[in-house]
This record gives sequence, structure tokens and C-alpha cells, in this order.
Amino acid sequence: APSAGAGGSGGGAVQITSGARIRILGGGDIIAAGTGGGLGSSINGEGGGGGGSGGGILLEAPEITINSGRLSCNGGGGGGGGSGANGTPSTAGANGDFDVAQALGGSGNGPGGRGGANTGLAGESGFANPNDVTTAGREGSGGGGGGVGRIYLRTHTDGLTLTNQNISPDNGWGQDLI
Repeated sequence: APSAGAGGSGGGAVQITSGARIRILGGGDIIAAGTGGGLGSSINGEGGGGGGSGGGILLEAPEITINSGRLSCNGGGGGGGGSGANGTPSTAGANGDFDVAQALGGSGNGPGGRGGANTGLAGESGFANPNDVTTAGREGSGGGGGGVGRIYLRTHTDGLTLTNQNISPDNGWGQDLI
């Protein structure tokens, strides 16, 4: 039976709370990124699945230090749309990652949209195939990319130390005072 590409999974959530301190040092990573959307069927020309949205990260302590560590709640890329007319294969969207670059959408006759990351908070829309003008041999559109999640650091006024960190989304995180 024909079916569109499966949607990507959301990033989930993690909360770490300490009465003293949290340290994320070189090589320390926390990722709650969405996965890429599934590819559309090349046989039936189905649309690609949407990318999963980023999840949430909450760190809560009087002192938080991130030194060469990475936190990520990026969205996954949308899956590429399939082609019923010529059978050109499509690909799934890329998973959200630690990178500040947006996860790529899958390829296909209707490419998937990139996932949200860094300063691009919303995922991009998937693309329709411009050649899909007939009722026979329909070709699927790409799935949209997933939006970013949220990173929240809750600490004392002078308790946050950030050095060579990679936090994505860059403007999608906040700090609150204990």
C-alpha cells in the first residue's frame, strides 16, 4: 500500500539538577536532537516525512561550567519526496546533530527542508517538484524540517562559565537565576 515517508522522532528531554555544580568539559556532550524524516516511496511518488523537532535540555545548579562541551536540541531534516513517474530514488532527511549547521533535507524530486539549528529556529518547508503538473505519475513533495527545541540553564547570578562551548540553537537557550 502506498504510504508517505514516516515522520522523524522528537528529541526527547533531559534534566540534570545538582545542589553543587555541573561541569561539561571537553568531549562532554548532551544531545536531544530530532531525527530525519523518512523518504517518500519512489514507486508511488509519495511525500517525504517531516523531520522531528528538537527536544529539551535543562541544567540546574548553583554553578554550571561548559568548557569545550556541546549541547544540542536541533531539528531533523525532512525526507525527500519520491517520484512515481521515473522511479528516481529519494533519501531520508539527516538527523539533527551537534553542528550549528542545519540538518540537511533528503534528496528527491521534491527535496526535504532543512531542520532548525543555531540561529535558524524554524525548520524549512519541504519543496514540491516543479515538474509535477500531470495527474498521472504524481511525484511527492519533500517533508518539512523539524524546529529546534529549548536549552535552559538555571544557575546563580555569577554561576555560569562558558568557554569554547557549542550550544545550538544559539539563541534558543536561556538562563534563569536560582
